[in-house]
Amino acid sequence: MIARASHYLALLPKPSMKHTSASVGAVAKPKRDLLIQRYHGPWNPTNYELWVENGVIWDLQRTWILGFTDYPSIAQYFSQTIFVAAPQIFTGAPFSLNDFPVYGFQYRLSGGQTVPGSYYIFSSLSMLSYIPNAWTYFTAFGLTRHFGTTPPAGAGPLINPGDLRSFIAGTPNGQQTLSARYVMYVPPDQYWANSYHFWPVLA
Repeated sequence: MIARASHYLALLPKPSMKHTSASVGAVAKPKRDLLIQRYHGPWNPTNYELWVENGVIWDLQRTWILGFTDYPSIAQYFSQTIFVAAPQIFTGAPFSLNDFPVYGFQYRLSGGQTVPGSYYIFSSLSMLSYIPNAWTYFTAFGLTRHFGTTPPAGAGPLINPGDLRSFIAGTPNGQQTLSARYVMYVPPDQYWANSYHFWPVLA
């Protein structure tokens, strides 16, 4: 198993607003229901603390990134880190980096062998149904953490895509109703400890 490089993850930028509730670090079961619910107005959860800054959709209670409001925000977020886009995954494929933004880093051992690093899938909401077909491309680059050529049972968006189509969140300019274009796609809960699809605790 590849050990997590916490000093690399520490480079990931954090939102400017610090969470003050005692619930920081609390682990609550994420909303993994993939069904699109009938629209009843913007999603305004009480068990998440939604915050959007520079296009990044955060849950401050768990310091998770749930998704992004648009494609440029993804590149802007990762440009401040050593994490880089991996367009070569889609060479000759029917998919693009715009469909499945993939970012990560790789270790290179003294013998020249490349070890896959920690990767993240932020899928366009409209492309979620294609994840199983794209999984073989992710596997070739270590993205799936050796889960094989098909997604493990239970893999899916971290948040119900229907909820992210319209939601209420805090922003530097006050509370707003927003919508996401991209959502975090992760393995099932039991694999998280080894997949590192989570983010550093706020400083």
